[in-house]
Amino acid sequence: LAHISFGSGVFIGKDVLLRPPQTATLSSSSSSSSSATGGSKIKSGIVDDGPQFMAVTIGDNVVIGDGAVVCASRINNFARIGTRAVIESRCVLGEGCDVEDGAVLPAGTVVPSFHRVRGCPAVIVSELPFCWRDIRRIEVESLFKRAFSKRK
Repeated sequence: LAHISFGSGVFIGKDVLLRPPQTATLSSSSSSSSSATGGSKIKSGIVDDGPQFMAVTIGDNVVIGDGAVVCASRINNFARIGTRAVIESRCVLGEGCDVEDGAVLPAGTVVPSFHRVRGCPAVIVSELPFCWRDIRRIEVESLFKRAFSKRK
């Protein structure tokens, strides 16, 4: 299993898929055999316990919209991922970045801090003001208030 760490004030919408990026796998051309290692396979003297996953870090005050698919390795503070956006494997989202609704970030993409991306494949469309952090913090507080007021 992979380790996913969440900062404070992370808001995750409905039907979101958080899938840690998979690391490189061993070559299948090696000979393999089951052994007494609890079902592990041994390939050329290397124990293969199946797929390995990278750790995922999600910073503070991050918003992930409904239906998003996220395979990023790092999402920094105050980032926003829009509804139905797709963040492919090993992407890094800088502080305060904004991924618009429906955007698709190809594998390995790095979005610089305080930039907005859109499209398929996603491209940078604008730079965001430094006050974006304050805007995001207010948005997260509002989302939590709405979510918890519905439960009463």
